[in-house]
Amino acid sequence: MEHLISLTDLLTRQKLHQINIIDELNNPNNKMTILYDAIASGEVKTDHDALALMYNGNGKLGTLNRLKNRLYKRLLNSIFFIDQSGPNYKDIFEAGKNSYKNYAAIKILLANRKRLVAIDLAKKTLKVTSKFEFTDLNYLLSSILTTHFASYTSNLKKYKSYRKKRDYYLKALSAEQEVEELYGYFGLTMMKNKTGVDSKFTEFHLQKIKEMRLLQKSIKTTRFNLYTFLYQANYYLEFSNYKSLIEVAQEGIAFYKKKGIKSVDADYTLRTREALGQFLSNNYAEAQNLFKKNLEITDPRTSNWFSTYNYLFATYINSELYLKAYEALSIVFSKEEFESTLPLLVQLFKIKEAYIHFLVELGKIDPEKSDQEPLRPFRLNRFLNDVPTYSKDKRGVNISILIIQMILLVQNKKHGQIIDRLDALNMYSHRYLRSDHTFRSNCFIKMLTKLPDADYHPIRWHRYVEKYRKRLDEHPFELSYHNLDLEVIPFETLYDLVIEMLEQQKGIAST
Repeated sequence: MEHLISLTDLLTRQKLHQINIIDELNNPNNKMTILYDAIASGEVKTDHDALALMYNGNGKLGTLNRLKNRLYKRLLNSIFFIDQSGPNYKDIFEAGKNSYKNYAAIKILLANRKRLVAIDLAKKTLKVTSKFEFTDLNYLLSSILTTHFASYTSNLKKYKSYRKKRDYYLKALSAEQEVEELYGYFGLTMMKNKTGVDSKFTEFHLQKIKEMRLLQKSIKTTRFNLYTFLYQANYYLEFSNYKSLIEVAQEGIAFYKKKGIKSVDADYTLRTREALGQFLSNNYAEAQNLFKKNLEITDPRTSNWFSTYNYLFATYINSELYLKAYEALSIVFSKEEFESTLPLLVQLFKIKEAYIHFLVELGKIDPEKSDQEPLRPFRLNRFLNDVPTYSKDKRGVNISILIIQMILLVQNKKHGQIIDRLDALNMYSHRYLRSDHTFRSNCFIKMLTKLPDADYHPIRWHRYVEKYRKRLDEHPFELSYHNLDLEVIPFETLYDLVIEMLEQQKGIAST
């Protein structure tokens, strides 16, 4: 059913009327028409929905599957007949879809001995694919034309011309495959090795970056250059070389601008790297401007849009623009697609919601000053149920959950529940927070466990946790790509906020 929903979204009624290929969908009483319309309107999302609509719940799943299979084949076949000519060629994505369709047609024509028609279409298509630099198609089409002018005609000049193109695109295609693999391998290794990598690994990738940079002098395809820029950018991002990160991202954006090719993927990915570099260099205003530019070119229904708001929220929090952070969260939650985006991204926002609730209750945010819709009423038990994945993550973002749980219990004066959690919290800290990577988290959790001993008195608590607070100063918060969500609010700031909360509860004037 998921595949049918996806194809139906692509093949709207308007497009189907253009092609007149699915006769059965012109009959409103036909079961295929009924199923298509129900999927398009959102009435049918599951097999259960379809059985209830089509057969009043009495039909067999096998009968429905046969109907679904017929509709799937018709929709899949219709993709080739969508009109994407004319102005759509201005967009790289639309041009790509049409060019791949043409290549399939060329192969069918050659198989049916319609060589002259196929070669004419190959030459026309190659002009488009060369303009947009689809390396794989350029290689395949120039190979067809090289063979044609070598074996079927006596045009030596055209043969040499197409052979030169073929050889260049073969080299470019090989380079693209290599840099894409390096890019993926680097990212996968860094994700799996949270405790760090050895010097052999870093030296290998530094050497490969040099090799790819050298190839950039001779290979000018957009795909090769994009992945080379991203490969470098991710290397600098992982090893906190933010100056070089910003420079290579800007170089990549300038490369695409000079090419005159509109690619949302390139603009988005490179600008995201530049924005992260600015953010991690504490240039919050510049980072916010860059993230906002990405929002302008990103579909609000996509995970990229939600991911950008995740970054933007972090810039607001770190620059203490708490009302803007509240508004960012309100915008995200107001989207119908929010719950259906990446599950871990949904949970990250729900963790942020808990911190925002704390700030609202503390008086740091006045929702009435916002033009956005107010956030839903916050419920602690719902929050605990909403973040099941991260609550199982013993060393990652689960730390931010445990911390805000404890703070909210204090804020709501649930002292009995706090006592019940202390042993488990101390055991958790001892078992999972013993590495350098979690040193600050361990310190802050130990500070929170001292609250009952201090009878929740700000001055007494300050005295009890003074040594841990000094350790935070000795190991200052260094915002990095991997701890963006670990410290939703930097612990030094969070400590001051907890002190302020305790002062409010005890009726002590803030110092």
